[in-house]
Amino acid sequence: MGCQKAPKVLADNHNAGIVITTSKIKAETLTPVTDDVRGQAERIFKPSFFPNSTFVLLGDSITGIETTQLENGDKLILTNCGYGYFTLAFRFETTRIQKDTADIPFWCRKAIEMMQSIEPGLNSPLDIKLGTEKFLEFVDKDASNNYTNVSLQKQIDYGGDEIREFVWLKRIVKIDEKKIAIEINYSMGPL
Repeated sequence: MGCQKAPKVLADNHNAGIVITTSKIKAETLTPVTDDVRGQAERIFKPSFFPNSTFVLLGDSITGIETTQLENGDKLILTNCGYGYFTLAFRFETTRIQKDTADIPFWCRKAIEMMQSIEPGLNSPLDIKLGTEKFLEFVDKDASNNYTNVSLQKQIDYGGDEIREFVWLKRIVKIDEKKIAIEINYSMGPL
């Protein structure tokens, strides 16, 4: 269901993908996927909101990578992927925030803030706004429980009567002394 395995981003169940480093994205040779119901990856960033964004469709045709520099200096990488699932994996790379990466409730709130700031610029088939609201609701509700249920990889359902929609904070990674990556995923599936 997810797209990323450090340091590779994979089209699920395939042995090819892209390598993400702090400075570049390198496309590897991929075989087009013809047996997936999800269809070809398309742009999610609205060009009017993210005029400096780039989009690369990988050779498997179901994985797309969008990259942009945000006005606040953060870098945003969006991987549109999934095999049997539709997943949008957002990776924010920031030097603005220096906090212990083990403080998961703090990073949940930061990821929520970051998603709220970009949500108007997304053209997504997933309801990102609703997913973010439900994630915030979950974190707020767990505050009285001293955040015992808040953790990385905790999937929060937010919709879908027939096809499940869910969001989760995937990981927080210290890239170097000054830069931290926050990864939050939204998925629908299985399709």
